[in-house]
Amino acid sequence: MSEIKRTLRQPVDSGSNEEKLMGAGTHEPPPFLRTWKRVYIAVLCYLAALIAALYAVTQHFRFR
Repeated sequence: MSEIKRTLRQPVDSGSNEEKLMGAGTHEPPPFLRTWKRVYIAVLCYLAALIAALYAVTQHFRFR
């Protein structure tokens, strides 16, 4: 019971809620590719390849 009272009486942190929600100060590396820049480049390359592939399929099966 005394632990509950101690936790309830702790002062409120004056930091902004936005920083807490956005995870300010936590710079964790991505789970793969070691840097976020590499992850972003990989995603952009994947999207470019997907767009090119879908364009090629569209051109192949278009009505003539």
